[in-house]
Amino acid sequence: MFMGSLPTFTGDATLWFSQLEAQFRAQSITPEQQLQILYGCMPPQLASTARDLITDPSPGATYASVKLEVEKRNTRSEESRFNELMADEELGDRTPSEFLRRLRELSGNASEDFFFEVARLYTDRFGNRLRDKYSGPNSNDG
Repeated sequence: MFMGSLPTFTGDATLWFSQLEAQFRAQSITPEQQLQILYGCMPPQLASTARDLITDPSPGATYASVKLEVEKRNTRSEESRFNELMADEELGDRTPSEFLRRLRELSGNASEDFFFEVARLYTDRFGNRLRDKYSGPNSNDG
């Protein structure tokens, strides 16, 4: 029987699941029990996006599969996060490296893979402007 207090949901599904799983480990909760506890205690913000998983559970559902689907439904894509980062940021008078440092700062705890994707999308967005800005009239194009 689960005797822990539920973690507070702060809008971060991954963090909430990590805290819940720490309690599961501390109490040696079985995987089958984990799934039932999850169905019964999921915060309303998450449950509303997983209504079908809760009200009509798949016979083969596991805690891991439901968790994965809930996280997927409640996590913005990397491209969406990038677009949000880029929406208010402009190159302006900054050098490309200063701009990338600023994006890195804004991306916070994002993974290295996310940051490399940001850098790639950044290059796609600003590539021509950067070439025009930083290549002088004497540059060779070939």
